[in-house]
Amino acid sequence: EADNQIRWVVYTLELCIRHMRPGVEKVTLAIDTTNWGFSNSVSIGTAKKFLDILSNHYPERLGRAVVFVPPKLFVAFYSLVSPFIDPVTKAKVAFVNPNEPPPEQSENSGSPWIALEECFDRDTLEKDCYGSMPSQYNHQVYWKAIEEEFAHEKAALLAKQN
Repeated sequence: EADNQIRWVVYTLELCIRHMRPGVEKVTLAIDTTNWGFSNSVSIGTAKKFLDILSNHYPERLGRAVVFVPPKLFVAFYSLVSPFIDPVTKAKVAFVNPNEPPPEQSENSGSPWIALEECFDRDTLEKDCYGSMPSQYNHQVYWKAIEEEFAHEKAALLAKQN
């Protein structure tokens, strides 16, 4: 299952890159940990593999990684491993709790906590993602669009081969 998770993330990342408007070079990863726990978290090995792929195959593609509502255990784990994260990458990691202001911090604290509005306009986020846009994710609609795009790309590739 871990390899499939990695494949899915890479596929989604490639899809995002393909749909970037001209001039857009970076992606923002939005990671919702609202229901995160040991029973449904990825392994450390899978997380390391993803970070390796991101840093070695997509250098400078990461604009920001925003972790929504990280539980205390997640924050504690991050504080243990963060000294080993590349400083440039570490500066791109942000924690957000959309329902509360970020904790008080000194300018030199290096704390990753920020306000949601520092990286997103609530009007462009769906309600499921802490925004105010009334639309909701509908898997049938989304997946149908993905299948249609894949079929179109496959047909285009086959036409080029002939």
